[in-house]
Amino acid sequence: MQETITIPNKLNSIQIVLDRVKRIHKKDNVTQESIQRIMIVLDELLSNIIKYSFQDNEEHFIEVDYVFNRDAGQVEINIRDDGRGFDLNLYPICEDGLNEGGKGIKILKELSDHIHYFREGNLNNNKIWIQANCLTT
Repeated sequence: MQETITIPNKLNSIQIVLDRVKRIHKKDNVTQESIQRIMIVLDELLSNIIKYSFQDNEEHFIEVDYVFNRDAGQVEINIRDDGRGFDLNLYPICEDGLNEGGKGIKILKELSDHIHYFREGNLNNNKIWIQANCLTT
């Protein structure tokens, strides 16, 4: 199952992504725990992109490619934006989560299985993999 969702760089737009992802997983019987992990990661990463990536007051768009592989029990998310780049992997996690990146980086790294950042042309790409367990039917 693959879906692309495009939103403007407004905090209230994050809910559009969260609602769409919830709908995808409810019909596939993904566990509530997995859905919560995915929601937290999406909310944290999108809110950080919206708050910190754009240095002007112009409207920008954020594209979320969302792939759910039920057989592998994995979600792959790629978030693209044209804001200022930020590679999460360059910031280590401190035990209290209060390093340069704060608690958000700690949350993202703990809830994700793998995070990969790269820049392609003028676009930032944050690619994240998260395990998504399904209920047996």
